[in-house]
Amino acid sequence: MRQCWELMNEDILHSEPQAVSDTSALQISHLPTALTETIVNKLQTELEDSEVITVTKQLTVSHTLHKVECCLLLNVIETVFQKAKHTVNLRDTWLLCGRLCFCDSFNEYLHAYHVNTDSGWAVAYPAEEINHTVHTYFVQNECSYVAIAYHEPAVKAI
Repeated sequence: MRQCWELMNEDILHSEPQAVSDTSALQISHLPTALTETIVNKLQTELEDSEVITVTKQLTVSHTLHKVECCLLLNVIETVFQKAKHTVNLRDTWLLCGRLCFCDSFNEYLHAYHVNTDSGWAVAYPAEEINHTVHTYFVQNECSYVAIAYHEPAVKAI
């Protein structure tokens, strides 16, 4: 019965990005300069400081929830996550802006990857991630970790 109810929903195959939390409009000049430069490189376009962007903390794309302060797996071979810091809509294009987290080792006790967070910015389009799972980022004893719900089969345990 639940499957019938879900399939009756008009929005079941809706894949357009949709902000789930409150949105706010601000000028792109409010973002860090290095992030603005990374966005320019990603979109391969010029931006003015007065350009208005929309920012939200939660976004769904193809029924995948993207949340600020959570991590998405971007590369399985090198085990690279992106920790989302901003979810931005610029010129009708949603972008996930954050820091890259590179795995150092796997902690079996915490069932989490010990990661080193890059100081530079990374920008990705929604749906560029490897899978739809949102992973939790946390700090313990001054070490950064990304907790995973399950072990990725192709991810190497470093």
